[in-house]
Amino acid sequence: MKRYLPTLLLLIFLLTFISFSVAFFLHNGLGKSLCLLGYILLAASILSFLFFLSIDPGYGWVKSVNLHKNHRFVFLFILLFITSIGIIVLGLQLSASHPRPMIDMHAGAKQQEHGFPAR
Repeated sequence: MKRYLPTLLLLIFLLTFISFSVAFFLHNGLGKSLCLLGYILLAASILSFLFFLSIDPGYGWVKSVNLHKNHRFVFLFILLFITSIGIIVLGLQLSASHPRPMIDMHAGAKQQEHGFPAR
C-alpha cells in the first residue's frame, strides 16, 4: 500500500480539482471559468518568476553554470504571464457578451439581459 500511496494521493487531488472545475464551469459559464483560469495562471507565473529570481545566479544562493537555460525559463514565465492576461481579457469579454437570464420579481418570468453597451 505504501508503494501506491503517492499515486493514489495524486489521483485523488486531480479528480477533486477536475470535479470542482466542471462544477464551476457548469454554474458560472465559460467566461468566468476562463477568468478564473487566467487569474490562477497569472498568480502561478508571478510566484514562479519570483522563486526563479531567488535561485538565479546573482540574486540568490544557487550558482548555476547554464545561463542559457535560465534565460529560457525567464522567457517561459514572461510568456505564461502574457498568456494569462490574454485569457483573462477573453474571459471578461465572453462573460460580458453572454446573455444572462434575469427573473422579473413581479411577473415571475425570465427575461434575457444582454451585456451590450447603451448607445
